[in-house]
This record gives sequence, structure tokens and C-alpha cells, in this order.
Amino acid sequence: MDPLIRRLALDETIQEFFLVANTPQFLLRKLRDSSLVRAVSELYTADELAAFIRSERETFAERDSIEVYILLVALALQNTDEAFDEIAKTELSFGQWSEAIRRILLEDFTSTNAEQAVIERDSWNDLQEDSSEDVFQTIGDGSWK
Repeated sequence: MDPLIRRLALDETIQEFFLVANTPQFLLRKLRDSSLVRAVSELYTADELAAFIRSERETFAERDSIEVYILLVALALQNTDEAFDEIAKTELSFGQWSEAIRRILLEDFTSTNAEQAVIERDSWNDLQEDSSEDVFQTIGDGSWK
């Protein structure tokens, strides 16, 4: 494990999140809002974070690892398909909230992949002509609905 992530797990603020959390959602919100976790997300690539998680898998059953929570949330903050795939295939069997947090991260994922759409000029003109009165209706005061 990277020494920086080990140090973050010992940070008083991060440890306080775990001490006062009363639900997985609360803990996840605190970790997502943490500037320290966001820094980890920006500092490491998705591949590096995934490699750290894979290296920690052997200890998942042994202890409730703060490092793994930091890594998972940092990975989720990257919001990439690679991050989603890694979170999806990571099996967590430690602690009472590990699987709930993983499930929430997967449910909250929104793909940011972009696709380019090309509309030819003639098609655009046809679209504008066809949609004039059917789409918009005037209200009594002249505004559009």
C-alpha cells in the first residue's frame, strides 16, 4: 500500500468519520466530501487505485480497512467506466458496511462517456420546420409552455 494512503487512514479527521458514522450513507457522504479523499482521487490514476485495492484484497477479511474505503471512494470520484468496473468486481466481506458502501457507489455511478452526434444541415432545417407549431403552444399572455 502506498505510504500516503496509510497516513491518510491515520488522519484524525478521517478516523472521526468512522467513529461518528451511524449509517453507511453518512460515512460515504463524509468521505466523498473530504478534501483528503478528493486529493487521492486526483493524485492517482484509476489503474493505480485499482492496483492498491487488489493488493489489499488479502486483508479484507482480517480487518475493517479504512484504506480500502478511502481507495473505493477515491476511485468512484473519478467517475470513469474503469472505476465502475473495478468497484463492481471488488468483493468486500469485511465490516458491517463494506458491501452497502460498494453497492451505493455502484448505484450512484453516472457514466461520463461522451458521444458525438452529427446532424447534417438539411436534416436540421427539416427538424426546425416540422417542430414549429406542434411543439410550442402559446398561453393567453403570450409566454411559451
